[in-house]
Amino acid sequence: MPKRAAQRPVVEPSKAANLRPAILVVLVIAALLRLAATWNDLWLDEIWTLTLIGPLHSPLEIVTSLHHDNNHVLNSLFLYLLRPIGWDWLYRVPALIAGIATMALGAFLATLDDARAPGPSDASPHVRALVTALVLGISHPLIQYGSEARGYALALAFGLGAIAVALRDGVRPRSAAAPACWALLILAFLSHALALHVLTALIAWGAVRALRRDRLPTGLATLAWWFAVPSIAFGAFYAFFLRGMTVGGGNREGIGPPLARALATVSGLPVDVPFVLRLVIVLGLAAAGLWVVARRGSDLWVLFVVGIVVSPAILAVVQRTNLYAERYFLVSMILWLLLFARLLAWLATRGGGATILAVLALALFGLGNGARVARLLQDGRGNYQAALRYMVAHTTGDVTAIASDHDFRNRLVVEYFGPRMPKPVRYVSRADSTPTQWYLTQGNLGDAPPLNRIAVPRGMYRLVRTYPTAMLSGLVWSVYERESPGR
Repeated sequence: MPKRAAQRPVVEPSKAANLRPAILVVLVIAALLRLAATWNDLWLDEIWTLTLIGPLHSPLEIVTSLHHDNNHVLNSLFLYLLRPIGWDWLYRVPALIAGIATMALGAFLATLDDARAPGPSDASPHVRALVTALVLGISHPLIQYGSEARGYALALAFGLGAIAVALRDGVRPRSAAAPACWALLILAFLSHALALHVLTALIAWGAVRALRRDRLPTGLATLAWWFAVPSIAFGAFYAFFLRGMTVGGGNREGIGPPLARALATVSGLPVDVPFVLRLVIVLGLAAAGLWVVARRGSDLWVLFVVGIVVSPAILAVVQRTNLYAERYFLVSMILWLLLFARLLAWLATRGGGATILAVLALALFGLGNGARVARLLQDGRGNYQAALRYMVAHTTGDVTAIASDHDFRNRLVVEYFGPRMPKPVRYVSRADSTPTQWYLTQGNLGDAPPLNRIAVPRGMYRLVRTYPTAMLSGLVWSVYERESPGR
């Protein structure tokens, strides 16, 4: 059988320059939203990273010594280099840049098409790019993690960059573009290990792409050329860093509740919608998006299915844990958002009722996400400095002594912001029974309201203030003041 010639994918460049200004305006407004979301207090996990890297004498120790799940290596390196400047906002700049890049890369990916023989007409590339920019731009989880000093935004940006390189090239044999894909995937791993889902999705799509196009030996050689280096790199990263990693802690709920919240988070659905209905809606929209992709003869449906469902499901079975959070589904979220945008773009160009349906769906998505973004801009990731300023201003003595219900979490935050207060602040651990004027309780958004009075070994305390936080990141602080013995 004669060997089939390797062909580049059909890549449709945008031909309608008149929509480019609209896409740019959307990206700029979305970038400003992310910038505004950086203007609030650092929260526990960001402060924790700064505390972990504080004793280090060399950036190399971030990899060799700091085997901790709160150490997102590349982000920790940035913080290590920025820490001498001492500006809280500056610590979030790498994630901010990555969050903006994620939107731009998502819009660029929407202009590409790997269809071998384009089937029925689809939305034009520039329409897909505009709708994708709108969806990614207003997405609450992308704004949330694209504006805080963690590694998630970096992992998404580098991961989408790797997908863009592979898709634009078509995974050709011995391609000169492959080393760029290696580098981007390795940077994604160093940003956060969740980038493994990007690698597995790319390998699955690349395998279908290469083995359909070439003979088996050539196809396998092509896969090895593209993905052996990042696979070996991740294996080494796992063996020398991830395997011995200390898990710092968190809410141990199992996978169910965080998955339910992740479904609401990515789709903009209210959190009180029943889990089964959330799952049906999210999976139904994903299936419709996959149909739009597959009907054109594209193999990209493989990448989406593996990245959204298969790879996370396999990891959940292989590495069992009850420690999950919504952010652990971020790779699934970004891929789902890209599919959702593709579906909306296709509907928008059908005309009639389909266009109305697309506009309505986008409006509902924007309303759901917009309300959460507004909450993020209003409440940030907690109001710790405001709480401390209140206690300092109402302290009867010279030193503001504070105890709490959780020494580790609250001590980190109090001791980070305490030196910025106009009077000395001292955190008193639970092992020290000395009475304090102030007592803090910490909780999550959605917990039961705090009690008006609480009794602890230090005495009876009454609630005086509650300081809220937005979804996903941050702690609700409730401030209690000790009642006098006669009350």
